[in-house]
Amino acid sequence: MIPLAQAHARGLNFRVIAPATIYNGTTPVNVIMVAKNSTVKTGADLNGQTVAVNGLRDLTQYEMQAWIDQNGGDVKTVKLIETPFSEMAAALEAGRVAAGILAEPFWTAALDTCRVIGNGSAPVGKHFMVTGWFGSTDWLTKNADTAKRMQAVMLQIARWANANHAATQAIVPKYTKITPEVAAHMVRAVLGETRPDPALIQPVIDVAVKYGDLQPMRASELIWQG
Repeated sequence: MIPLAQAHARGLNFRVIAPATIYNGTTPVNVIMVAKNSTVKTGADLNGQTVAVNGLRDLTQYEMQAWIDQNGGDVKTVKLIETPFSEMAAALEAGRVAAGILAEPFWTAALDTCRVIGNGSAPVGKHFMVTGWFGSTDWLTKNADTAKRMQAVMLQIARWANANHAATQAIVPKYTKITPEVAAHMVRAVLGETRPDPALIQPVIDVAVKYGDLQPMRASELIWQG
């Protein structure tokens, strides 16, 4: 949602058709991790340290900053560097960074050498939309019927996937590089089952305004009204 909000602020007209991953208040989308031998436990322990996020000026940066803030730290003293999820565990184990933020399947794969110290999603809000299906306003205007059918299908898929993790466990390795072993143990994403709701997008915008350079905007501006 952050790149879509940033694009909208620059006059690029995209609109969200349907939600994809959401944070439901209990199942983390991203977690804060440190090496197993690290003494870091709180945000205060990261003051003056270097931490890794998957993307600068993206949600992982703002989640990390909000978590440090809400756990006794001072984000102004923390250096942020960009490290791909796939390289995060190695950077932590080697001591190149004091903490990192990881998504699945990378955090499950990292548990042999790293440990979780916090839920990176919780500081943003109790319930919010992380990713979504979207299109340009021009395409949506010209293809409204197709967009409506796509919206209906994606919501149907979300309801099925959320209720059938055992069935999807075999699908994940088939279409990704995730191994069956990791797929069997990873925390599964929660998918949005209803049409896009401004109340689920606004927390993401607000955290980007607070910690980034995004100008305030109404979440409703990002939603397709078809």
